[in-house]
This record gives sequence, C-alpha cells and structure tokens, in this order.
Amino acid sequence: MKLYVVRHGESVLNRNKCFGGWAPTPLTDKGIADAQKAKAELKAIHFDRVYSSDLLRAVQTAQVVLPGCQPEVRENLRELSVGTFEARPVEECTRLYGDVCANARKMRDYTAVGGESHQMQYERTAEFMKEIEHLQDCENVAVFCHEGTIKCMISYVLGFMVNPNSLIHDNGAFSVFRFSGRWQLDAWNMHRLIDDPTHTCIE
Repeated sequence: MKLYVVRHGESVLNRNKCFGGWAPTPLTDKGIADAQKAKAELKAIHFDRVYSSDLLRAVQTAQVVLPGCQPEVRENLRELSVGTFEARPVEECTRLYGDVCANARKMRDYTAVGGESHQMQYERTAEFMKEIEHLQDCENVAVFCHEGTIKCMISYVLGFMVNPNSLIHDNGAFSVFRFSGRWQLDAWNMHRLIDDPTHTCIE
C-alpha cells in the first residue's frame, strides 16, 4: 500500500505570515494553483481511500486535487495547535511575547500559550498511521493535511524523532510512504516545476 500525503495549498494565513494552527483559514488563489499542480501529478492514480484533516484548507485542497471526492475527515490529522497565537501575525507575537514566542517556535512547543507540543501532535498522528496499517485491499491512499503532520509522519515511518525544524515540506507538495508489513519512505516533498519544462518534479 502506498500513502500519498499532500500538504494543503497556500492559505490566507500563510500568505499573511500569521500562525495557522487550527484556524479555519481558506486557500488563496495561489493555494488553489498549488493544489492544481498536485492534481496534475496525481491524476493517473486511482485512490481506494481519501482522508483529510478537518481543517478548511486541507479539505479545500482535497476537493481541488480530487474533484467530487468526499474525504474521510480526521481531527488527528490537524496541524499543531498554537494556542493563543492562532491567526495572529508572527511578527506581532514575536514582539509581544519575546522569548516565549521564540522558544515555542524553536521547540515546536506551544503549551505555554494553550497549544500543543510536537510530541502531542506526534502521538495523535501516530494514531492515524496505526489505523492505516489495518486497511484491507487498499493499493493507494490519499491524505490531505499539514506540514507539521507530515513531519510527524516521517518520524513514525523512520522509527525515530526527526527534528521538524530541519525539514521543509512545501504547500501543494506531496510525499509517498509505503507499507508492506513495515513503513518506508518512497518520496519526499514532490511537486511540479511548471516554470522548467525539462523537469516534472523534485524531492
């Protein structure tokens, strides 16, 4: 079984350099274009199951990439909760909260402001991955979620905690994990280079 995990396209809060967290922020026009690129890359694949975070930006991306689909939504696929920073400009929070904000971003631990830690997000992401392991007769599964969630997934797949700040996963890009009794990574951060006709995707 292959798991194709797509990060949502650019959201309004991404564009405005605000914390996203669990905010119901929609896609921008660029975010829709990001999703259309993923659609072009994945159009030849038949998906037996489709899952999405229940957050608006992820559901919208799923509907662009796979028109007409009704994804199974899962709260445990949500982005990291950032507590009281949600939907607020990063610059503003940095100015007002100083080291509290800087440390939260560095450690990916927002519990001091009512949010989650990276470990808390990892644990709920692991719950989803364990659910996927028990699927029967599925060859390809699509998942639409968030950068932080995908970084938790790679830690689960590799079997050790990867520093999330050392990885990048672009809006509209996808990664591929394979499960055949154990997990392995097939591809990371794949997306279409529409400005370069000599390439179709990169890792």
